Amino acid sequence: MRLLTSITWSRVLESYVSRPGPLYIGITGAIWAATAVVESWGLLMRKRWALRGLLFGAWLYATWIWLDRILLQGGGPPNWPFMLITTVALLVFITVVTLDRRSHLSFRKEAHEREPQDQSSA
Repeated sequence: MRLLTSITWSRVLESYVSRPGPLYIGITGAIWAATAVVESWGLLMRKRWALRGLLFGAWLYATWIWLDRILLQGGGPPNWPFMLITTVALLVFITVVTLDRRSHLSFRKEAHEREPQDQSSA
């Protein structure tokens, strides 16, 4: 969304002199979109690195978004207490799920090494 917004609304963003500008918004949007595509593919394919990537990516994105809003956009959002609580809650949830032993059991073997499940009991 960030990438598409920077492209379609670039004139509006430039007219209001938004900091740091539509180019920055587009570049960071493209980086995070590419990261999300790679991570989603890794999770769907149950790659071994996907859980660590999800944990690292979630913490990195949360850190970046808060630094971006505070340092580059001139202050936090007006509803920052709600956003902070939501960010912390989501990070705790992602951390607990990715560090849970049961999650790692699903990702222990690569997709081509897993045996097919019997679906006749359904």
